[in-house]
This record gives sequence, C-alpha cells and structure tokens, in this order.
Amino acid sequence: MSDNCQVLIIDDEPRIISTVSRFLGGCGFEVFSAADANSALKMMRRQPVHVVISDIRMPEMDGLDLLRLIKRDYPAVDVIMISGHGDIDDAIEALRRGAFDYLRKPFDMEELSITVQRSYAKQQKDRRFREMQNQFYHAQKMESLGTLAGGVAHEFNNLMSGILGYSTMALESDDTDIYRKALDVSCKASRRAAEIASNLLRFAQRNASAPLHCDVNDILRETLLLVQTDLENDKITIRTDFGEMQPIQVDVGEFQQVFLNLLINVRQALKDSSRTPKLLTISTSCDKETVRIEIADNGPGIPEDLRQKVFEPFFTTRGVLSGGATKTASGLGLSVADGIIRRHSGSIKAQETPGGGATIVLELPVAKEEKTRETRILLCDDEKNVRRIMRVILEKKGFIIDEATNGEEALEKIKSARFDLMLLDQLMPGISGLEVLRQAAEIVPDMPVIMVTGLAQHKLAHEAIMAGAKECVFKPVNTPKLIFLAEKYAGAAGTTVEKSPAGKFDPSGKSILILDENVIMRDVYQLVLGREGFSTTTVSTAADAIRKTTEHYYDLILLDIIIPDMDGPIAISSLRANNPYTPIIISTGHPGREEVKAGLLAGASRVIQKPLNPNLLVEEVMNLILLYQERGAENTDNG
Repeated sequence: MSDNCQVLIIDDEPRIISTVSRFLGGCGFEVFSAADANSALKMMRRQPVHVVISDIRMPEMDGLDLLRLIKRDYPAVDVIMISGHGDIDDAIEALRRGAFDYLRKPFDMEELSITVQRSYAKQQKDRRFREMQNQFYHAQKMESLGTLAGGVAHEFNNLMSGILGYSTMALESDDTDIYRKALDVSCKASRRAAEIASNLLRFAQRNASAPLHCDVNDILRETLLLVQTDLENDKITIRTDFGEMQPIQVDVGEFQQVFLNLLINVRQALKDSSRTPKLLTISTSCDKETVRIEIADNGPGIPEDLRQKVFEPFFTTRGVLSGGATKTASGLGLSVADGIIRRHSGSIKAQETPGGGATIVLELPVAKEEKTRETRILLCDDEKNVRRIMRVILEKKGFIIDEATNGEEALEKIKSARFDLMLLDQLMPGISGLEVLRQAAEIVPDMPVIMVTGLAQHKLAHEAIMAGAKECVFKPVNTPKLIFLAEKYAGAAGTTVEKSPAGKFDPSGKSILILDENVIMRDVYQLVLGREGFSTTTVSTAADAIRKTTEHYYDLILLDIIIPDMDGPIAISSLRANNPYTPIIISTGHPGREEVKAGLLAGASRVIQKPLNPNLLVEEVMNLILLYQERGAENTDNG
C-alpha cells in the first residue's frame, strides 16, 4: 500500500487504537490517532488525512455527528464507521450521511485493511479522473481561445490605431476640440480593450470556480463581446432577444466556454454561406422551473441523422476525420458543452431552424431558493454599553443576537444553543477571554470567534490569534468593520445582510509592495495580483522595501520572513514604523518558526503558508485592505 495514505483512528478505547494503529502501520499506512471527536477535528486542521476510522459511541460528540462535520468540511475524506453495538439503524444512518463503510466490532484486521485500501484506491482514481477532466476541458478551452486570437489581435490593432491617430493629431494641433476628441477616442478605446482583456483572462483561468447564482443573459452578453468583431467582419448580423430571467446556479467560466464554443460553430457555419443576410439569433426565456437558451443561424443546417452525433466526442463535419478540410477542428467543442450542461442538470439538443439553418437549444433548471435559517451571534462583554451598541448595529442587519455578561455565562450558552459567531471581550472579570476561547474550541470546534479588546497591543492580538481567534480587533469597533466581520464569519445565511464588501472590492488603484528574495515567487505574486487589477512593486531586500515605503504609500505589504540583508522581524518593525496603518502579510513555508511568531509581535497582520493558493491569496489581500481602510477612524493598527 502507498505510504502516502494517511489514516486517522478515533476511539475512546486505548487498546483498540493501539491494536489498529500497529496493524495498519505494518501494512504501510501512515497512522494517527485521537481519543475523541474534538481532538480529531483539531488534528485534521493541522494534518492532511485520507481515511478516518471512527467509533460511533463516544463521549461528548458521537461518531455520527463527527461524520457530519467531516463530510461538510473535508468532503474528499472517506470515513469508515465502527461500532460494537451492531445496531442496524446506526449503520443505515452512517451510510446515509456519507460513510464509506460500516464495520462491527470485533472486526477482522485484514478486512479493515482491505476497506482502507479500497477507499484510498477510489480517492486516487477520482483524483486522476478530475485531473484528466480538467486537462481535457482546459485543452479544449485553449483551442477555442486560439480561434479567437486572430480576431482579438485585429481588434486591438484597430483600437490602437484610433488612439495613436488621434493622439498624433492632438500633438500637432492647438485646437481644443481636437484635444477633446483625442481624449474621448482614447478613453473609449482603452475601456473597450480593458473589457476584452478582462474577459479573456477570466475565460483562460484553469481553475473552476464555485457555482454562483447568476443571470444567463449577463454571461451571454459577456461571451458575445469576445467574438462580436469576428462575426461582424464575416458580415453576420447579430440579433438578440433576451427575456426576463430567473437566476441559474452555474460555474460562470464553464458556461462562457459553452457559449463561446456554440458561437464559434455558428460563425464557421455561416462564414462561407451564400445566404443573405447571414443571421445569428440568440434568445432567452424562462418559466418558474426552467431557463431556455436558443442559439440559431440560417446557415446550411445539420442533417437530421447527425443531430445527436454532433455532441459525441471527436465528431466533426469540418475536420479531416470526417472528410472536411479543416485540420484543426477537433470535434470536442460540442462534446465539452454537452458534458458541462449535463453536470449542471440541464439538457442540450440540436434542431432545425424554421426557414433553414440550425438551432441549439439549452435548458437549465432555475436555481433553487436557498433554505434560510437564522444567523445567530453571541456578544460576550462585561460592558453593557458595548453590548448594546453592537447589538443595535447587528440586529439592523438581520442577525439574531444573544448576550453574555461574562465568560462563564458565554460557555453555558454555547453548550445549550447554536451560534454562528461569538464576539468575545478579551479582558473580563472571572474567566478571561483567552480561557473562554480555549474552552469554546473544545465545546464547539467549528464556531468562529472574534476577539475584541480595548488595549491596542500587538501581544494581545498575537495571543488571541494563536489561541484560535479568527480576528482580533480593537475598541471602538466602527460600524462598517463590525458588519464586515459579522458577514464574513457568521455567513449571514438567511438574513437580509448586504453582499460582503469583499464582493464589491475594486482593486484598481490599490498598490502592493512585494518583498521576496526568490525571483520566481515575486513573478508569481505579480501575476496573481496583477491579474486582479492591483498595482505591484517588487523588491528583493529589506533595505529597498524600507526605502520604497518612505517614498510611496502602499495599501498592503507582502513579504517573506527570511530576508537576506536583515532579520525578518526587525524588517517588519521598521516597515511598521513607516506604515502604521498598512496591513503586512508574512508569506512562509514554515508557519511554526520562531521568526514568524516574532514577526507577528513586530506588527505583521497575517501569516499565509506556501505553497500558495492563488484564490486564497487574493481573498486575504482584499479582505485585509478593506479592514485597514478603517484605520483613520480607529487611529490604531488593526493587528
């Protein structure tokens, strides 16, 4: 068995843990153990695990509740449930909740080993399939982009010709009207170019995004922009009839790919057609359950006997495999579209256009309304006025608020009721906020906690973060920041809370200073952040970074803690002196190093671990800049 398979055993009987660990370890598995569910969840936050073997009957939290949390937070992890009670109802419930298998004690060790092997083999197979699927989709997407390249280059040349032409006229003239015309043409051309470039970059991204509630008309308009010039150059008339839409829940990037493939097919069908005029018609409509998209042309059409085959992989009437003359046609476009549509529970079919031509009809289910539930926040602070102010602010945004006047009361409340977030004062009589935080993590491991303190000290912030707090903020917490944190960590499910400010974030004009000795890492940061619209400056030494911050203002500083010319924490302290209200992110491959802890104490705001997840990096940068925009109101570092 592969040494890479990591197994976590959870049982309150030490004898069983010892026996199973010794046997599975001898089979080549890397084995970890925990005596209860809460300890297991803590371990899984630190240690990647492929398979969990869990007892059902355990103190504090039983195995079925643990199974629910694991499948929610770690859906790729398989869970094998074991029990000595032999209750068939437990077995059925475990399998219903997503358990990989169910074994009764005393179980055969060989059977357990085989079950773990089956689980890991399935995971490896699923991973390889996803990788191949991603490569397949990405290759087809790049083929589509290659088709676009000539037209996009042509359009950019036209835009640049207008800018250069009018700019030259303005330079050679003293006429104010010429100046205004040159500026107007340049601005319009630049906006058009930026819009095309932005669409292309989003389309070319390899990673699929999470499905979103969106309007299919918006996706169609955005995709049409990519090929509009090519269609018009081929004298194809575009007609649109977009109806009022119910939202659909789809991966926007994948659906751009679907529509782009279909539009390219229409262009190729009409390009050599003798019909006048050449028509492309895009129409949308919907009812309570289904969104319908029709993309029609008046070209040569698709023979009835081929209408189902066009969605088969590698089938094409243009490529050499089908007797056509176009060697580059792979026959994958409609096959990929069909796969994407089916994954979104929709359908796609080809039919004849009235009057001649072909129509592709797509039908997709209307997005289901999300089940709503109350979003509950617990305010724990011994100051009545502080609780009252925060309560008024948050209740206006639709949150359900409960209060605790001390740590003991807060711990009793979270034992008896569910809360999506706790705002916790750090300094209170009786049990301190830090001790409440530690005990709360044992009682409700998945409840986020934000520490609130009246002492603006980095040491307090550092202690809170190290103890498990999501954020540490200093009083007085202003209204925008309080709402932002509540929305970010409580989830705002079922409330009337507005979209998080992170969703409205405009990176244009935001500048980031990047300090890293490694030129490859500097290039990666520049690529990831520059693609989102940030302005980036890179340096390789702390001395250059400190000099830059005396000459320019930066909205955020991103640095490696290991710097060649200066001790990392000293560099952070110097940068903080020049930039008291600028967030500083430490990027490191070793988050547990003493230098990292010292860097936080010296004034760093966050630590992110290498290798980087680009999406998480961008999200962290955006959120931090938003938080630190309140520095003028708070007049203190947000830590």
